[in-house]
Amino acid sequence: MVHVACGRIDGYLENHLKLWDYAAGTLIVREAGGEVLDYGGRNLLMTLEGNVVVGNPYISSILVQQYLR
Repeated sequence: MVHVACGRIDGYLENHLKLWDYAAGTLIVREAGGEVLDYGGRNLLMTLEGNVVVGNPYISSILVQQYLR
């Protein structure tokens, strides 16, 4: 997720992450202007387990539309 925040990669998908795996990365990505979504394209809620899509607003919407729906 931090690689997305600093621009090294364009997007990232991962499923079945625990809260401690994505909480800090979510903060970093959002502070850098990126989006962290669930597989339905909604803002990711901090739950015990989650599926994440990370990218800028353009890339994250493409990932959700092309690969997850």
